[in-house]
Amino acid sequence: MNRQDVLEKKAKKPFGIRSNGVPLKVVVVDDVFIDRRIMTQVLRSAGFDVCAECSNGEEALIHLQNEKPDLVILDYLMPGMNGFVTLQEIRKRYGDLPVIMQTSETEKELALKLIREGASDYIVKPFDRAVVMAKLRRIVRGMGLDAPGE
Repeated sequence: MNRQDVLEKKAKKPFGIRSNGVPLKVVVVDDVFIDRRIMTQVLRSAGFDVCAECSNGEEALIHLQNEKPDLVILDYLMPGMNGFVTLQEIRKRYGDLPVIMQTSETEKELALKLIREGASDYIVKPFDRAVVMAKLRRIVRGMGLDAPGE
């Protein structure tokens, strides 16, 4: 094995792509534009296809029906239909669709409540990119897909 082969093998490969080359589809829901854009960039850097960016729960439910995503990133605090109510509606309509909640709340009780209600995981904002990547890898592994970036 030459030096170039070693370097290519060590390079992190995107893990948001199925083994057949098709990216996993993600809907990002957050009422704060900059937070949506930052998360979208993180997801795209890992190979995911962000098929929709939504600013509220109502909009998200429409996109979920139309896009049939593999994963949802959902903010907890939003005007109108908040993330908790949206999560409950996602559970009713889409069963075990993975949902990672985002929140600026740091209370452990809230995190436990979100997990009990069906969140796959949660991210505290402002988030650490490495933490987000680790949680995304865990979700992808839980979906039964290989995560080549490991």
